[in-house]
Amino acid sequence: MTQEQWTIVAILTATMAMFLWGRWRHDMVAGGALLACVFTGLLPAAEAFTGFSHPAVITVACVLVLSQGLQISGAVNFLTRRVTPLAKGPRSSIFVLTTLAALLSGFINNIGALALLMPMARDATLDMPVLILPSLQVNMRAGHLPLAEDNNQIYFKVPVNAL
Repeated sequence: MTQEQWTIVAILTATMAMFLWGRWRHDMVAGGALLACVFTGLLPAAEAFTGFSHPAVITVACVLVLSQGLQISGAVNFLTRRVTPLAKGPRSSIFVLTTLAALLSGFINNIGALALLMPMARDATLDMPVLILPSLQVNMRAGHLPLAEDNNQIYFKVPVNAL
């Protein structure tokens, strides 16, 4: 391997070790790894922060802010208090969360819908994977609702011959 390859392996190893150790905040460790790549010459300084302009990064940052705001405002607790009593057991909890995921992700960004559902799943009595994995699947698929027609209405179309 070349010197650059050894350097990047060393930076990645140190970064993973610091992530696993958990002593420092994850954003500080990631920023330190980015700066280490710049200082060692692996990444040109002019290109170091261009990745932050990608829409995915901006979307995740906005969702984290939105999620925290909804949590602080009490909207998530209000929704949880209204929806959770409908769930009497594991199956009904999964049904309630997946139905809510489908409804939310049909009208707002999938990541935003997931940000709303995560605290609800965390507050439930079941283990996280039992509740959140089905909700994730529904969230991903329900985000593909039909587009609005010329009259700005959304129609669910079912082929007659499929029935």
